Amino acid sequence: MTIQELREKRTKAWDEARNFLDSKRNDSGLLSEEDSAKYDALENTVVDLGDDTFGQTSSGSYKLGTAIKVSEELLNRSYLMILLSIFHHLCLNLNLATKLWHLVTLNITG
Repeated sequence: MTIQELREKRTKAWDEARNFLDSKRNDSGLLSEEDSAKYDALENTVVDLGDDTFGQTSSGSYKLGTAIKVSEELLNRSYLMILLSIFHHLCLNLNLATKLWHLVTLNITG
């Protein structure tokens, strides 16, 4: 199968999944448990076709059409790593400021 054929197959699968989702949502925009399971299967088909087409490795996120779907776990890890990095740099700066304060006060009083 050529790359073009795989792309066409993936586009067809994505359209089928999107149309299924649009037709099965209730007034609140939610799916029944059964419809949710079927949509997940359709979505996995799209993802599998995307991996085959481009040879991607799994990173916890994948592209669906023009939207990017990222798992909550990946977002939470990223958020935590950003917070830890900021905290680390603040502690380093605070430590440096404390040392400078002691050095300055020592020179003034000493």
